[in-house]
Amino acid sequence: MKREIVKRVLFIASLFVFFAFAFPTWEIPEKYQKVKNPYPDKGLETGQKIYKKTCAVCHLADGKGNDVITPVDFTEDDFQKQSDGTLFYKISEGRKGTAMKAYGDDYPEKKVWYLVNYLRSFQKKNQSSD
Repeated sequence: MKREIVKRVLFIASLFVFFAFAFPTWEIPEKYQKVKNPYPDKGLETGQKIYKKTCAVCHLADGKGNDVITPVDFTEDDFQKQSDGTLFYKISEGRKGTAMKAYGDDYPEKKVWYLVNYLRSFQKKNQSSD
């Protein structure tokens, strides 16, 4: 019995270690953290179309993510607290070594901002469902 408990504890601890290294902190250049969105609250329909085509496969239609592919939940405060510039950078540049590819070459800058605006709508949806 004790041996089984020790095995489970070690297994859980190893998962924490794995995820700590598998998902290191995402370093965002300071200049992007401070960038202001030139299109606030605009292009939501375009952003939604891009999201459905490009993002929903991993992040799901409701933005809550798929724990196996991505632990990111767009409805959570921790996600929504990020600056628009940070989200723009993450979408544009992607994250090496993960499924998050860079979309900066796939979409013009304006459409990436529209996608940022659409991601903000998940917070509003979450607040209205509380």
